[in-house]
Amino acid sequence: MSSNEKEVEELQRENADRPQVAFSAGLTDSGSVGPFKTDITLKFSKVFTNIGQAYSPTTGIFTAPVRGVYYFRFNMWESRRSTYTSVVLYHNNQRKMRLSDYIDGSGVVSASNAMVLQLEKGDC
Repeated sequence: MSSNEKEVEELQRENADRPQVAFSAGLTDSGSVGPFKTDITLKFSKVFTNIGQAYSPTTGIFTAPVRGVYYFRFNMWESRRSTYTSVVLYHNNQRKMRLSDYIDGSGVVSASNAMVLQLEKGDC
């Protein structure tokens, strides 16, 4: 066996013991969500994938089960029924990113954003 093959086998053994974490979720098929008079935690009840069970559809909160680098991506769609729409990404109760739009009197707006965060075990 070559040294490259041995390295690959060693990496495979190391990675086999590491927890896998990934989730994908959506809000609803039933139409609108909101409007809300105050900030709320959105609870994504349609969970498509939840490897590692780190996302809770009951609370709407992702809790990092292990220290690592995590990629978060979100999309927002608005049909101009309200004057202001905003989605905020929080890390341990600190605002990290805000995605907003204001009414301009025309059509439909969609927007998306993403962020990579270094999280410690238990961060949410």
